[in-house]
Amino acid sequence: MKITKKLSAIVITLISLAMLSACGQETPADILEYPIDLILEVEVEVADGFAFTSIRSNLPNGISLMATVVGDNYIGQDSEELSGGMALPGPFSSGGDPLPPGDYTIRITTGVSEVLTEEIRAAIGDNYSNYRGEYFKENDIGQRSISYLTSFKVDVGGDIP
Repeated sequence: MKITKKLSAIVITLISLAMLSACGQETPADILEYPIDLILEVEVEVADGFAFTSIRSNLPNGISLMATVVGDNYIGQDSEELSGGMALPGPFSSGGDPLPPGDYTIRITTGVSEVLTEEIRAAIGDNYSNYRGEYFKENDIGQRSISYLTSFKVDVGGDIP
């Protein structure tokens, strides 16, 4: 009877693994290989002259993302920690009033790994070595950080045209 129980347990385990594989589910053997491609998607929506930003990324939760918005005679910044792969810096305004019509840029940046927490550094690797992609920049002493730049426009009505 003990052999039958062990055999049943082995068969159930094998069937479960086969079903997981057939469904495209990852098993413990499907471990990520580093470096991985950085995902950084930034969307800006303007409503009534206020700029709302959403960021989606595969960076680790808790990493701080700085959003800097620049326009004619305007600069605004907001720092937001990534949570569940999302961050929502802003909204950006002009002293609580709508942004003036015009062209704006938004830059999303992170700090160099040396200034981040030990937990974040463990996840991203030394000098972001666990990631690769086009949004990395390197300073004069070889430290990497993330810098993403895009633009948006606020029209006369306060929305994106």
